[in-house]
Formats: sequence, structure tokens, C-alpha cells
Amino acid sequence: MAIMKEILSHSDIQNPSEALTRLYQLMGIEKVVNMENENAVLCSPHKTAIPVEFGIRKAYNPERSMRSVVRVNNLILADDESCQSVEKKGCLLIPGFHLLRMRSPLPYSSIGRGYITHFAATAAAVLDSEKEIIGKTVLDLGAGEAPLSMTALIKGAKFAIMIEKDPLCASNAQLNMRLNSLENKGRIFNEDIGFLSESCQRSLDKTEILIANIGPHEIYGGQEGAHLSAVSILGYLPLVQTLILGGYGPDGSDLGPEKIIKALSRKGFEVASRYQIREINGERTGAQALVFNKK
Repeated sequence: MAIMKEILSHSDIQNPSEALTRLYQLMGIEKVVNMENENAVLCSPHKTAIPVEFGIRKAYNPERSMRSVVRVNNLILADDESCQSVEKKGCLLIPGFHLLRMRSPLPYSSIGRGYITHFAATAAAVLDSEKEIIGKTVLDLGAGEAPLSMTALIKGAKFAIMIEKDPLCASNAQLNMRLNSLENKGRIFNEDIGFLSESCQRSLDKTEILIANIGPHEIYGGQEGAHLSAVSILGYLPLVQTLILGGYGPDGSDLGPEKIIKALSRKGFEVASRYQIREINGERTGAQALVFNKK
């Protein structure tokens, strides 16, 4: 199966929904959880609902991978084993959809559904920023296993620079780039954002788009923590005009984006758009990603 290219549907498939169902069947997906059915719809700045769902493969090992497929709008992340099962049964590709082959569809350390909402919001922002991304060099802070960098590349980015301090995530990012034939379109630095090597610093001066899905989570130091690196690193990025930042919660919450908005305003950036998960079952737990542009 050709990964990361727009797919050709079989003649007997009438619509994308039917094609997705067929694709999941070929992958051996046993259960698909649609976030919309859980009152957690992702909305664009124009209040347009963006579909988010994940699928669990038959006989999957929960210790190895939480899920086998994650879909955000027309982006599908599928684990390598599921892709191999499709290769054996025949190729089914869907017009307008992008498929990324991964060691696992979300980072190995992610637990539960919270990460899906944060990733979905940030991925939707990247997908919608195609005009800004085409032909540009992107920097992905806290890149994890590179899902956002690869999303930017399939939307036309010229090159991706990834900074990830977890050695296992950085290693898996390299594997994922190879699985999608993108190894020549990116470079991964296994470094701490706060202590960048000279080699890494020198590679940043041509960056034009900054992506970070970190947020003020307690594990990353809270409101005074790693998410503010998007501000401090701007000194190395003279060409950056757009930032896509995720990992935030609702305004006014412990994960709210007010601090980063103020900090970036002082650097000459303003919020251009937001991608938000609606409140889940009435609780203020929704994720949001923000796109900032130079004033």
C-alpha cells in the first residue's frame, strides 16, 4: 500500500464514509469510538464540526498500543501492523484522505482519551493552515513521535525540524519518518528545549512556522513550564510569522491559554484562530489549539 498519498477508491465504494468502514474492516478494527457521540465535537473557528475518532484493532495488546487508528478530519494515523494487514488483503484508498503509517498512532506514553482531544485540536489547526505551511520550514517543539511534523509535510511543508528530549520518542519519530518515506524531509534533535546544542541552534534560523503541542500541563511544569518555550525560542527564529500551539484547555481553567497569549502579544503575535473541543458531558475539559500570526 502506498502510504501518505491520496487514495484511489474501489469502483464499488460510493462515498468516503463507506470507504472508511471498508478500510477499518481491512485493518481488522473491531471498535470505532466517534468522539461526536461523546459530546466532544471539535470545532473550527467557523464553528464547523471536525470528525474525530479512534479505532481498536482485534486482539490488540493494550500494553503495546492504546489504539490502532486515529482519524482527525481527512487525516488517518494507523499503526504499521494494521497497514500490513491491508497490504495483504488488498489496497483501499480514499480520495482526499491522507494516511500516515506509524509505529503506533499516538505516542507510546499517552494514556486515555485526553491526549486524543489535544492532538486532534492541534492537528486540525495544522491541516487548516495549508496556505501558510506550503513550501515552508517548520519547527516542531516536543515533537513526540512526529505526527504533527508529518502532517505538516503532507500538507506541503518543505522541511521539518523536530526537537524531542525523550530518547524513545525521538527514536520512534525517526522510524515513523522512514515508514512514510519522509526521512529526507526532516531532522530530529534528541535534546531538551532549554539546553539546545549549537548544531540545533544553527539549524533554526530558516524556520518559518512553529508548531508545539505541549500546553501548561503539570507534567510539563504548569503555567510557568515548557509551553513558554514557544516564546523563548523565538530569539532563534527571525523568520517565523505563524505559530500553531496546542495542549491548552478552556479559557479560565488551569490549562487556559491566557499566559501564552499575553507573552506572545509582547513579541508581536496575535491570535488568528482557535480550534476547540466542546465541553465533554458538561465538564470544562475541552482542549483547544491556537494559531498566532505576526501583527
